[in-house]
Amino acid sequence: MDSFEINYIDQQAGLRQAVHTLEQARAIAVDSESNSLYVYYEKVCLLQLSSESAHFILDPLALDQKMDLLAPVFSSPDIQKVFHAAEYDIMCLKRDFGFEFANLFDTMIAARILGKKEIGLSQLLESELGIHVDKKFQKADWGMRPLPKDMLEYAIHDTCYLIQLRDCLQAQLIEKGFMELATEDFNRMTKIPARANHGDCANWWQIAGNQKKLTEKQTEILYHLCQWREENAIKRDLPPFKILSNNKMLEISMLETTTKEELAQLFPARSVFIKRYAESLMNAIHKDDNGKPIPQPQKHRCPSQAYLTRWDQLKSWRREYGAKVGVGSDVILPKDIMESIVAANPRSLQELELLMAEVPWRFNRFGEQILKTLHIKNHGETDKKLVRRSEA
Repeated sequence: MDSFEINYIDQQAGLRQAVHTLEQARAIAVDSESNSLYVYYEKVCLLQLSSESAHFILDPLALDQKMDLLAPVFSSPDIQKVFHAAEYDIMCLKRDFGFEFANLFDTMIAARILGKKEIGLSQLLESELGIHVDKKFQKADWGMRPLPKDMLEYAIHDTCYLIQLRDCLQAQLIEKGFMELATEDFNRMTKIPARANHGDCANWWQIAGNQKKLTEKQTEILYHLCQWREENAIKRDLPPFKILSNNKMLEISMLETTTKEELAQLFPARSVFIKRYAESLMNAIHKDDNGKPIPQPQKHRCPSQAYLTRWDQLKSWRREYGAKVGVGSDVILPKDIMESIVAANPRSLQELELLMAEVPWRFNRFGEQILKTLHIKNHGETDKKLVRRSEA
């Protein structure tokens, strides 16, 4: 693995110099490291940026609001931002700094469109460029300071080869005629919303999986435990799973634990935990809501048989076409676009085009097939009246 000169930046003067360098680049590779495994309110703790000539590691914890200086770089349509698995990075960067993005290339999306079996960064670097990178700090606490040299070297290896990898995958996309399709997905990625930075109990029932397993009393205990865990996670600034696991909350609920002694038996190796939390846990278990109903999952209307038929028909077409060209079915038609099409049931190409406004290449390539697939009758023939309307 090559060694690179790392420019570590935690002062405004250094950041201004870095921005000046990056503004001259045609492309910059981007990655970030957060501390979600160690705190309740996660933060972007490190931002790695590589151009073809320089490598920067920025310390957002030190730079704080000075990070705003980077905004024009990320929003510039003249500078391509190269990510691997951009979604999480972009959600966090939007949340913490309000950045907006334009002109993006995602090497993981590119690999999926190309039908690669292994799409992790280390796997792609190995298979496409013959470069081996170590992933030993993947779950490290990036909020700690100072960061040792080996962690900084690890971090920069997530960006220092990305532009080379982009070049390799882009050439393959062009060769296979998939570059426009990929660009659609890159553009869609820039529009994802910021990631929420707090937990809540709104989806508490998901912990139980199949709710039918729980009695009314057990369900009530589980809900109160979820509330208790959130309160203590916030108080101690820890991720909720480090306070109490989902499985353990479910176990306490299903056993209808009612005494400290019973609680202690569930944590034989965690006497400190029992000493710290036993009393407040028992208060949560025995909490009385004075008849106030527990929030329930939103009930969704069952889809009509016609909807299900359209869904199955379009899903089958998508799967078969993907297999034919050697890519995943959602590469052919993203699930959210497919859902909107099936729900709206367009009856002309004009109507379908509006639903596929974000994916015009796919509309031009697949629009007629999608419309015909939606309106295949039970005996396998296309509804000719509908097709004629679409071609009018």
